[in-house]
Amino acid sequence: MAEPACPAVSLGSATPYRIAYSGIDGVDKALCTLVAVFHGALDNETGRKFLQYFLTQGGPVMAMVSLEGCRRNRHILFAFPIIYGILMQVVSFGATFSFYWAPFIASGAATVAGSKDTIVSKADAQAIVFGQLIGFGIPTVAMVTMTDPSVTALWQFVPVIASALASVHLLFRSRVKHSQSGWTDIRNMYIVMFILGAITHLVMVVPKVKGAGVEGLKNFFIPAPTDSSTGMEQLVLNLLQYDMLFGMGSSLLATFWFAHNTQQFRAIQMWIIAALPILGPGATFAAIALWRESRLHPTVTETEKAK
Repeated sequence: MAEPACPAVSLGSATPYRIAYSGIDGVDKALCTLVAVFHGALDNETGRKFLQYFLTQGGPVMAMVSLEGCRRNRHILFAFPIIYGILMQVVSFGATFSFYWAPFIASGAATVAGSKDTIVSKADAQAIVFGQLIGFGIPTVAMVTMTDPSVTALWQFVPVIASALASVHLLFRSRVKHSQSGWTDIRNMYIVMFILGAITHLVMVVPKVKGAGVEGLKNFFIPAPTDSSTGMEQLVLNLLQYDMLFGMGSSLLATFWFAHNTQQFRAIQMWIIAALPILGPGATFAAIALWRESRLHPTVTETEKAK
């Protein structure tokens, strides 16, 4: 799909994405492919709007993955969230999280009961918020608004940047000195993500439904049929649509395993049915993830008693 834009040798202005990002030809060629795909969306209004929507909806999922990596009783598969962040960039969001949830459920992590081992410390919670805001939020806004190939190339490293910034934050606010529950910070983070996801959905999707009904909704979310004459912009839009459908779809499906009993299962089911069309997948997931965190952070913990 991106081969014409990324030849072995740069053709100058004819190949604007085949530039020296790092000075290493193999790396530059790989970055060119990623940049060309993203600019297939960024360089046209329809694709750019969908990419903006997608990025706001996926945030709560990445936040939860980061939190799982900070729990003391975590399975080794979830101890390094950066791996899933890198896979998301290289393989795709949809493929990564279609895989992630199977071992998450099978390991028992989805239904683990709240205890001192499931509490995320205040130091870790604040580091995650800092990494998400500075390491993911700012580069994302820059990529969408500037539409510059170099900025888009830099964005491919946001999982590494966010992880590095979180680690730096921990140097100044260590787990030893800030071991109390980070529940308040986690709650605030999810509330902000809920609001952002809901507003984006209400602004970008609801008007389409009012204007064109189900057809408008279908055109926004469902990939269009393609043939040999389909242009790159449509192919990239289709790719992003599939990516979000599989990634957010599998993530919402996985939330059913957060339930500990039939009543909770039905509550999650009813919430998804009611909230998904109105508030969007990101806000819907954020609310469920927040509810789960409230169970994993008991009101009074041993660390808070010792404070």
